[in-house]
Amino acid sequence: MRRDVFPGLATPFVVAHAGGSVLVGGDIFAGIDCAVGAGIPVVELDVRRTSDGALVVHHGGRPGERSLAGRRLGELGASVPLLDDVLLHVGGRVAVNLELKEAGYEADVLKLALGRVERGRLVVTSFLDDALRAVRRAAGDVATGLVVGRRPSLARIAETISDLSPFRRVQAIDADFLAASHQLDLVGMRRRAAARGIPLLLWTVNDPAKLHAALTDRRVLGVVTDNFLVRR
Repeated sequence: MRRDVFPGLATPFVVAHAGGSVLVGGDIFAGIDCAVGAGIPVVELDVRRTSDGALVVHHGGRPGERSLAGRRLGELGASVPLLDDVLLHVGGRVAVNLELKEAGYEADVLKLALGRVERGRLVVTSFLDDALRAVRRAAGDVATGLVVGRRPSLARIAETISDLSPFRRVQAIDADFLAASHQLDLVGMRRRAAARGIPLLLWTVNDPAKLHAALTDRRVLGVVTDNFLVRR
C-alpha cells in the first residue's frame, strides 16, 4: 500500500530544486531562505557521503557517480555543507525531499534526517532501486519515489530503456510515486502514470509556460523547478 506523500499538502505542489540555490548563486542556505520566503512547501536536497563518512549536500554529477568517494570532508569547501547543518537551517519550515545519489548509507541518512524532520514532511528519492529498497527496510513509513529520466546514452542503453517504462520497477520496490524528467512527456509519461494510478512528480521544469501548465494538471503530484519565483 502506498504511503501518502506529504499528507495535507495541496497538489500539485512546488519543489525547490537544489534547495533553491540556483537563484542565489549556489548558496544552499540562502536558497532555502528564498524558497521559504516565496511560500514554496518543499525543498529538494542531493545527499552524498565523503570518504571519511560525512553526509553532505552536494548537487552535480550524474546519478550513481560517487564523485566524493575519494575525498574527505576537510578537502571540500563551504559550498558542500553537512546534511545536518542544512536540515538544521530548514528548521521544519518546509518539507524535505532527500535524493540519494548512491546506495549504501540509507540507514545513516534516515537516522539523521528523522532527528531533524517530521516523518510526514520527509520523502526519499533515488535513481537507484537498491537505495529505495534499503529505505523501505529502514523506515517503512517514509514515502519514497523512483527517479527516472537519465540523459539517453548508448553506453547506458539498458538504463535508458528502463526509464522509458519504469512502472514495474515502481511496483517491485514498493515506491510511493514516480519522479520523472519532464522530457518523458514525449513518451506520454503523465498519461501512462495516471492510467496506473501512480503519482507523478515532474523534474526539472523551468520554462514558465510549461511550469504553469504542469501546476494546473490534476495528474501531477508536484513539480521540481529552479524557477519557483515565476511559478504562477
